[in-house]
Amino acid sequence: MRTWAEGSLRTARIGLVGRASVADEIARAGGARLTDFKGYDRRVAMEVRTDPVALSECDVVIVTVKSTDTAKAVETLARRGDLAPIQ
Repeated sequence: MRTWAEGSLRTARIGLVGRASVADEIARAGGARLTDFKGYDRRVAMEVRTDPVALSECDVVIVTVKSTDTAKAVETLARRGDLAPIQ
């Protein structure tokens, strides 16, 4: 049985919004390591940008911001028109 992460992210074009230092680290590593409580543990290639608008073609966008910036990030991404936040 596939986990949510494996089933959802296997073929998706993934983008991550984060600080420049996070983007650089993930780019050097060749992707982000994604895990879940059921044992999913894979390195997943993704586009990493500091501007969420640059990820408009991605199927899944992961946002890594401090809690005080969450509302602004969701507002920016909501302009895409197909936002389905999962927290």
